[in-house]
Formats: sequence, structure tokens, C-alpha cells
Amino acid sequence: MWGMKDLVIKPHYLDKFVSGFKNSEIVRLETSGHFPQEEQPKVITTLIINLLTDRNTN
Repeated sequence: MWGMKDLVIKPHYLDKFVSGFKNSEIVRLETSGHFPQEEQPKVITTLIINLLTDRNTN
């Protein structure tokens, strides 16, 4: 999960960051900044629940 309006860690670092994690999945949060868990808590909670549910059913 990456806040695309992050002023601390710029979005252009996303590709480099993801390259270090095999089988990673990118979720771009277009309206979030550095703290998406505070800016969009319902979205983040849903993403985490979906991730954990998917991991437990496979």
C-alpha cells in the first residue's frame, strides 16, 4: 500500500521498493499521503482483511 501523495517518501521510489519483495502486490492509494492508515482507515482495514483472507484460503 503506497500513498501516492506522500511528501516524505516520494511515489517514484515505489518500483525500486517493490523490486526487493518477491511476489509482492502493489496497491496505489491515489488520495493518501504518508499515513494512509490514518487518512483512509476503512480502505486500509479492508485491504488487510482481504490479504489475510486470501493468504489463509490458498
